[in-house]
Amino acid sequence: MQGQIHLAFWDHKHGTDISAHKSYGGAFLQCVQWAREALEDWGETHDYTNYTDSELINSWTQISGDTEFFKIEQIELHN
Repeated sequence: MQGQIHLAFWDHKHGTDISAHKSYGGAFLQCVQWAREALEDWGETHDYTNYTDSELINSWTQISGDTEFFKIEQIELHN
């Protein structure tokens, strides 16, 4: 039986956080959670709290001054 997992990555100044999920949606929500938790570090000149989840993730590179990145990778599982 084959399956898949989705790995969420957050590259930032302290290293890389990685989280494994059953679905792309779960991995995406992990990225959103990381971003919202880090907003106070980046939101001093602009209020990003009203951004939708997609707007926030799509804007994160700009928000962080090209220093932080989110990505999701799909990995196939094999027996």
